[in-house]
Amino acid sequence: MLAGKIGATITSELGTMKISEQIDALKALSTDPDWYLTAPRVLACVLMTPVVNVFAGYAGWFCGFYVAHQTTNLSYESFTASVQMLVGWRDVLQCLLKSVIFGATIVLTACYYGYRAVGGAAGVGRAVTTSVVINILLLYILDLLVTVIWHWVRNPS
Repeated sequence: MLAGKIGATITSELGTMKISEQIDALKALSTDPDWYLTAPRVLACVLMTPVVNVFAGYAGWFCGFYVAHQTTNLSYESFTASVQMLVGWRDVLQCLLKSVIFGATIVLTACYYGYRAVGGAAGVGRAVTTSVVINILLLYILDLLVTVIWHWVRNPS
C-alpha cells in the first residue's frame, strides 16, 4: 500500500515540478534539488515506514486476538503465550529491517521516476504508473533477498 500511495504521490509531485520547470528554477537559484526535494522525503519515508509497520503489527495482534476470542473464546493470556511461542525478537528485527529497506526503496524509486517525467500531464501519469509497478516488483525481489540473507546469517550451515 505504501508503494502505491506514497510512491505515486512523490512521483506525481516531483514529476509535476519537473514538467512545470520548478526544478529548473531551483537550480537557477543555486539550490540543489536533491537536497531540497529528495533528502526530506527520503528521511521521512525511512523513519516513518517502521512506525507504520509497528502500528500495523499491533493492529494485527489485536485483530487476531479479537477473532480468536470470538471464534474459540480464547483468553488473552493464552493468545499472548501462543504468539510468543511463534514470534521471536529476531522476527521483529527482521520485520523492522525490511521496513527500513522497503521505505528507502519506495522513496528512491519514486524520486527517480518523478525527476525523469517528460511530456506534460500524460508523462507524469506514465511516470507514476511506472514508478508504482517498479516499486512493487522491487519490493517482492527485496523481500525474497532479505529473507534469504537473514536466514543464511542465522543458519550459515
